[in-house]
Amino acid sequence: MIKLPLSLLSLLLTVVFVMAPFQDAEAKRFGGGRSFGGRPLYSMPYKRSAIPKKPLYNRQQTAQRQATAQRNQAARQSWRNRGGLLGMLAPFLIGGLLGALFFGGAFEHINLADILVLGGLAFLAFKLLARRPRPAAESPYGGSGYDPSPEASPTGGFRATESTPRRPFDTDLLFGRKGARTVEAPPPELPADFDADAFLEDAKSLFLRLQEAWNRGEMADIRELTTDEVFMEIKDQWQQEGSGEPTEVLELDAQLLDYRRDEDGEEAAVLFTALLREGRQPPERIEEIWHFVRPQRQFNAGWRLDGIQQVED
Repeated sequence: MIKLPLSLLSLLLTVVFVMAPFQDAEAKRFGGGRSFGGRPLYSMPYKRSAIPKKPLYNRQQTAQRQATAQRNQAARQSWRNRGGLLGMLAPFLIGGLLGALFFGGAFEHINLADILVLGGLAFLAFKLLARRPRPAAESPYGGSGYDPSPEASPTGGFRATESTPRRPFDTDLLFGRKGARTVEAPPPELPADFDADAFLEDAKSLFLRLQEAWNRGEMADIRELTTDEVFMEIKDQWQQEGSGEPTEVLELDAQLLDYRRDEDGEEAAVLFTALLREGRQPPERIEEIWHFVRPQRQFNAGWRLDGIQQVED
């Protein structure tokens, strides 16, 4: 057995205790706090001033709109049922009145009662004509390029019309380049068939699943949930640094910033606000923009992470 001098042993213990905090500091969350992804703009931080002040999706407002639409639909159905009953009884009522007028001697001497009866018949005829079915109004989605018909695609989404233009993210507006517009563009409207609540829950599940896979070093799970560019970046980070101490997600909130759909598929940008504990470090609150894509032409395709941007002032 080799005996080390007391001075050398003391030196080794000192080095171990000094280096321990630095090893904890190397603990990194999934993505390493960097900006990267499948598009060049994803490698640049996302300016906090570019985050829309008015959220694209508000759960409370959407619930109120759905409740109002259901009440209106119920009211229309009630009146439609009444109209059907009146429509069946109207011929008998009109026939009885006409028979009483023309064969009962009602017009031998026209008086106020006869005038009231004629006025009532005219009003009833006007109401019946007004209830005739009208041509369908133009769909509110006609100008947006979305097809709200329930014709599902093989990917589980809905097929977009061919006139849908592909609108990339406005990088000039985000990063304040020359020629950037000073007026904030209105956010795009969400299609009627897009369930924002379900999507945000799926997005948070993906966030947690990717973080857990990073902690355990399960590259196969990460590969399944990311695009080629993101997976290559994550794989390089793992080979160079590893995950270090596990990262624990203490709090997680998600806000939908953007959603686009065209003939190639769907894109969505989500702002994650999370409270993380990386290794033995104190909890830290982070903000990241995650970009998700879902190809339209791949069978049973799910959402995949296509980029991460750090939020900076």
